[in-house]
Amino acid sequence: MGRDNSNELLKNVAKECKNHAKNAEVFYLGANRFAYIFPSDDKEGMKECGEWLKWRFLSTFRIRGVKINLTARICGATYPEVGESRDDLINALEYTLHRAEEQHTDDLLWVENEGKNSYQRESIITHILQRALRNHEFEVYYQPIYDVALGRFTAAEALIRLRDEELGFIPPDEFIPIAERQGLILEIGEQIFRQVCEFIGSGEVEKRGVEYIEVNLSMVQYMQENLYEDLLRIMEEYDVPSRMVDFEITETYSVSNNEVLVSNMDHLI
Repeated sequence: MGRDNSNELLKNVAKECKNHAKNAEVFYLGANRFAYIFPSDDKEGMKECGEWLKWRFLSTFRIRGVKINLTARICGATYPEVGESRDDLINALEYTLHRAEEQHTDDLLWVENEGKNSYQRESIITHILQRALRNHEFEVYYQPIYDVALGRFTAAEALIRLRDEELGFIPPDEFIPIAERQGLILEIGEQIFRQVCEFIGSGEVEKRGVEYIEVNLSMVQYMQENLYEDLLRIMEEYDVPSRMVDFEITETYSVSNNEVLVSNMDHLI
């Protein structure tokens, strides 16, 4: 739409939000986020406003003769039950909205204790991931793969594991999506691949009759234009022949740039 039209659209949305705020104050938080603050005794007003917003965003907005359809995701929270600081409150709301976006729901949402606890756990795991990166605390387990026809183990899959003193083992299906959301997956992926290449380069793999190691790559990694260069550089660094590595793509992330994905695959092949 261009900057001017986008700003004009935001101003129109803000004007309508303010006109229907009644007892609430309205703020713009940036990044297309608006916040209403209601008095604690006006829960009905909050619900009415949420229903009105749902109805309003079913209709189009007009900017210089052009009809624009917008999707609004609306989430409410109570203070201080959800968070005693501004940051805790906003983070809990953002977490719930993010979940709504993943689930493609436009329902009027409320931050429940479950959402609050989930956000807090995600924050804790994020800190654990950052610490594990700094201190090289990720572990790699090798799950053997048995070839029935040959009657022996011929390959192994590299599995990333994360352990914390307080939380114990944190399952990959929990911490990997968090790493993707927090922008940590690229560093983690490189660190793990280095461990795998170091293991292959040690000679232990071939000594045990294992022909290759399967390595899982996040779709976020595959969206990086120079992924293949980084992987090949690390393999050369540890003198790992290409026949010893088999890359697999995980499906935790939607494909947003198919050309980059195919380019990386072609170069690796």
